[in-house]
Amino acid sequence: MRDDGRRRVVVSYDLSDDRLRQRVARTLEDFGDRMQYSVFQCLLDVGQFADLRARLASLLGDLGPGDSIWFYRLCQECERAAEKVGGLPPAPREEVIVV
Repeated sequence: MRDDGRRRVVVSYDLSDDRLRQRVARTLEDFGDRMQYSVFQCLLDVGQFADLRARLASLLGDLGPGDSIWFYRLCQECERAAEKVGGLPPAPREEVIVV
């Protein structure tokens, strides 16, 4: 079991503006893996989660009345209970360490 302070966060968005939707997706790609068109799964520590929220907030400006971004933080028990049927596993993410 992972005990490094990171938690799985599922981020989903529904945005009417095409450019904003693309910018949000590119930002999320820096933090996690795309699971579906507008759903990402990220493994983040507290600082990374704060950074993600800040970066997204800087993009959003005035959202339309139907626009939204949701963050679902999964507890360890919820993460263990998650199930997937079908599809390919996400590609492994390379971690880069700069010294």
